[in-house]
Amino acid sequence: MNNSNVENCCVVATPDKEFSQGSLPLAFVVKSKNSDNADDSLKADLINMCQKELPEYVQPIDIVFIDTLPLTPIGKVDYRALEKQAEEISNQ
Repeated sequence: MNNSNVENCCVVATPDKEFSQGSLPLAFVVKSKNSDNADDSLKADLINMCQKELPEYVQPIDIVFIDTLPLTPIGKVDYRALEKQAEEISNQ
């Protein structure tokens, strides 16, 4: 899947509030610098695209816009830092 308004993204697991042993996908998205879409409009577009392209069990429960993805010292996406952010979001 590709969207010209998205520069980068990472999907991580977040605890499922309904089932203590389950987790759900949460997408962190970095908007491209030339994106002119409002967050709500882009979120709706991305959710619609995911519903068309992905099976139901891997569709993100939410999309969170961030300025940059955190990186490890060797330059890879620090998904553990994103998992901590996802857990904080789910506890709100």
